[in-house]
Amino acid sequence: MNLVLIPMKPIGIYIHIPFCVKKCAYCDFVSYPLEKGHVQAYFDALIGIELTDVCLSLTDTRRVVETIYIGGGTPTAVPGNFMTQLLIDCLKKMPVSDNVEVTVEMNPGTVDPAYLAALIAAGANRLSIGVQSLNARTLKVLGRIHSPDEAKSCLEAARAAGCKNINLDLIYGTPGETLDELITSLDEAVSLAPEHISVYGLSIPEGTPMHRSLEAGRLSAITDDVQREMYIAIRERLKTAGYTQYEISSWARPGFECGHNLNYWRCDEYLGLGCAASSYLDGVRRKNVDDHNEYVRQLQEGKSPIVEQETLTQKQRIDEAIMLGLRMRDGIFLDRLVEREGYDLASERAGQIEKLLNSGLIEIEGGWLRLTDEGVLVADEVIVWLA
Repeated sequence: MNLVLIPMKPIGIYIHIPFCVKKCAYCDFVSYPLEKGHVQAYFDALIGIELTDVCLSLTDTRRVVETIYIGGGTPTAVPGNFMTQLLIDCLKKMPVSDNVEVTVEMNPGTVDPAYLAALIAAGANRLSIGVQSLNARTLKVLGRIHSPDEAKSCLEAARAAGCKNINLDLIYGTPGETLDELITSLDEAVSLAPEHISVYGLSIPEGTPMHRSLEAGRLSAITDDVQREMYIAIRERLKTAGYTQYEISSWARPGFECGHNLNYWRCDEYLGLGCAASSYLDGVRRKNVDDHNEYVRQLQEGKSPIVEQETLTQKQRIDEAIMLGLRMRDGIFLDRLVEREGYDLASERAGQIEKLLNSGLIEIEGGWLRLTDEGVLVADEVIVWLA
C-alpha cells in the first residue's frame, strides 16, 4: 500500500512583546512601561502556555513555519534571557522550515554587543533596528531614547555578532525636518550597508503627545507637497545606492526582501502570539486581547486570549488582495486572484483600469497589474478606484 503524504502548508508567526522603556511621541501601538514582575508573568504565559498550545496546533494541522517575527513595543527592552529563551523554544518546538527567517525588532538604545550576540546564538538571523533618523534633532522630536552614534554602534555590533541580514527602519516627514536633513540621514544609513531599508512616512495618530503638540502649535506638520518631494528623493537615492524597491516603503539588496512582510502582502496565513496580536487562518481573522495583564490572566485560567473573531467575506478578501497587492511593486498577479477568489479584476473593473492605464498610474505586463512610479504617489486613490 502506498502512503500519501499530505504536504505541509506554510505559515508565518508574529509574536508581540508589548514592553517599552519609553513610549515615543508618535506611537499608538499597544505597549506598556517596563516592569520586572509584569515581564516575568508575561513570558511565563507566552512561552509556557500560548506557545505550547500553538506548537501542538501547528503540528496537528501540518503547518510549517517559514517566518518568525518578534515585534512590539520594543522586544529588546526586556532582559536578554527572556528573549533568548523565547527564540530557543520557538525553534525547538515549532515545525520550522530549514531556512526559516527569524526577525527581532530592536531599539538601538536597548542593546549592547553581548545582548546582540546572545540573540544571534539563540537563532535570530534577521535584525530590524528602529533607527528612524540619524539626525539628533529629529530623534528628539520623535521622542526616541537613542542617539545617532548609538544607532551606528548597534549596527556595527550586530555585524560583529555575525548577523548577515539587517534592516534599518527610517521615518520621513517629522515636524520641522528639512529635505536636506532627511537626505543626509538617509545617506548615512546607506553608508552603514544594511541589506534592507524600510522608510515610512510619519503618521501622527490622535491622542499621541506629538498630535497634542501639533494642536497646541508647538510643532508644525510637514505639508503633503514636501512629503511627496521627500518620498521621491528617497526612492531615487536608494535606487542609485543599489537597493531595489519591492514594496511602497521597502527596499532591499537582491535576496534580502522581508519574507514575513511578503506573507502579509500576499494575503497568506499567519498566527499571532502575545497580547494585541492578530492571526489570519482558514479565512478567519482573530485578535488577542490588548491588555497584557488580561492576556496573562486568561491564559492562566485556561481560557483563550482571543477577543475578536471574524470570517472574512469574499468581498473583504478581494478588497484586501487588491489593497495589499498594490503595495508591492510587482503588483497583483491577476490569475492568482481568479484562482483564489474566482474574481477577474481585469473584467470587473475594465472601465477603471482603462482610465488608470491612460493616466499612467498603472501598467499591466505578463499578467501582473501594478502601480507605476507616478501611481505609487497616489496609491490610496488608485486602490479606492479598483477595490
